[in-house]
Amino acid sequence: MTDMRRMLIVDECLPMLKGMEHVFKRDFEVLLASDGCDAMMVFNEHRPDIVLLELAIPKKDGLLVLEEIKSSHPFVPVAVLTVIDTAEHALKALKLGADEYLTKPVSLGLLKSTVRNLLSNDGIISRSSIWESGRLALFEDFPRYLLRGRTARDLSGLIEFMRGNNRSPTPTTCE
Repeated sequence: MTDMRRMLIVDECLPMLKGMEHVFKRDFEVLLASDGCDAMMVFNEHRPDIVLLELAIPKKDGLLVLEEIKSSHPFVPVAVLTVIDTAEHALKALKLGADEYLTKPVSLGLLKSTVRNLLSNDGIISRSSIWESGRLALFEDFPRYLLRGRTARDLSGLIEFMRGNNRSPTPTTCE
């Protein structure tokens, strides 16, 4: 089971959690959380490969959960799957780094293809990154690194890290 990708599903509705667990358990180690505090605890403990996140959850707002995930692990895809169907929430979520914004009810086919597409863009990203900042990641198998976007602060951080380790990186760019 350790070679399976991990998926964190966050929703306060137990039947929804169990239903989505059933749908994805063949292809993923499915992790469940019914509120924002549990979501962050599970996320930090297990570092899932993808997150399906309801915004309307108790204890910690879904937008705060999204912001915490994306600020610490920007490469982990987060698909918002929510009952909140407003342009304001969708824009907030996308500005905070949501990779998709889907409103319930959503077809199973669309949900599965969304997950597949988000992870296919993630093919070269693995848990072996030894340094991340913003939209950059550096991997154990030097000289490979991943660049998504180009911010001066992130690039300067990478350069400093590389200088300290006497390495010369080879870029892989994903746009």
